[in-house]
Amino acid sequence: MMSITSPDKLHPILIGLSHISERSAAAIETLLRSSTQCQALIVAAHEAEILILDLDAGNPRALWLEFRQRFPTQPVIVLSLAEQHLAEVVWVKKPVKPTLLLEAITLVSKQIQRITPIQPVASTPINQITPVNKAQNKPNKEVSNLAAEPAVIAPITISNPAKTKSKPAPQTRDVTQAMDDEINHNTFGNRPDFDPGSKEIPAHVFYDPHVMLQGLLTDTLKVARADGKSRVIEGVLAVILVIPDPPGWVMTQASTQRIRAISVMHMANMQDTRVRELIEHEHLTLLPKIPLENFLWLISLSAARGRVPLGTDLHAPIKLERWPNFTRLEAIPHAMRISALWLTQAMSLLDTAAHLHIPQRYVFAFYSAANAIGIASIITTSTGSKNLVATHSTSHSGKPVANKQDAPKERSSFLGKLLNRLMRD
Repeated sequence: MMSITSPDKLHPILIGLSHISERSAAAIETLLRSSTQCQALIVAAHEAEILILDLDAGNPRALWLEFRQRFPTQPVIVLSLAEQHLAEVVWVKKPVKPTLLLEAITLVSKQIQRITPIQPVASTPINQITPVNKAQNKPNKEVSNLAAEPAVIAPITISNPAKTKSKPAPQTRDVTQAMDDEINHNTFGNRPDFDPGSKEIPAHVFYDPHVMLQGLLTDTLKVARADGKSRVIEGVLAVILVIPDPPGWVMTQASTQRIRAISVMHMANMQDTRVRELIEHEHLTLLPKIPLENFLWLISLSAARGRVPLGTDLHAPIKLERWPNFTRLEAIPHAMRISALWLTQAMSLLDTAAHLHIPQRYVFAFYSAANAIGIASIITTSTGSKNLVATHSTSHSGKPVANKQDAPKERSSFLGKLLNRLMRD
């Protein structure tokens, strides 16, 4: 399969989504990001080079007519349960296999390159994706080898009924279900646990937040808090406004999917990155507003991928400052159980994984995100007293981690009961 990239190799193929549910959109974005043969980025539909349309999101005929009125010329990949005979489209039968979707994108990308060079497209905000009902789960048909097509895109079906007659099609899942494991892998990694008693800790357990967006944002926040002036980060595939006023805010038009993609990139590869002061009355103050804590949690979780910041002591006991606001933060498996444990009993990262019988990568991911927002810290003992300190001198949010006295007995009792309940789940 050919690499999905623009002929000038200066930017990835830009993929737009239309009438795709938010969960499916996240799955598709994860698939594109994780594929070693695919260099593509989810963008707004109006700036995309290839569009993916779910034709089962409404009345197919009305939906198609409305879609073509809005996008009369863009190449399109149609997803639907029923076979579609539409001009200038590639059709992929639902439920969709990830391999089929990549095959279709590759084919259309190749056809685009035959027709005209792809011009770079300026970065603009991604449209909000309208959720749709999950498609019915049915067996899929096997994929035929795709031959080269003429420059004009003809109706194409990504399936081969002839093969299914001689060999039953394997049972498949909906594309969102099929890629759940891939989403989990890209968010938390898939590395197996290592022996806690080992003398050497594998290097892949650690990541360096300072070379990623997390480090750039942290450094920018420190400068902004020092002089009380807002800063603008540019040249990272998005414009990010950092407002230091407590409790701290980030303003950006970038979608969650794009933020995740940017978070895993090394800033050294972003040659046009710069940080400047916000100009008075600048229009950037009209951008969507995100709590700083939510943003830091998201980018640190994306950067960590089931790892911990470089220099973290895996054997030192961890204490949690407060209960995270899980209703507003990106979900992490077993996060509530870890929180309940650390609020009532200090325990190391490795011991936590063993005590709760969960993979180490989930504990590492939770610590990395919680440390980034300044609520998780390592306990060090000095002259018999326990003082809370961060893995580094400050948390990655730029705030010093304050010393904390023992919690009231009422809270300990409540959290103890909560911990026991969560341990039984």
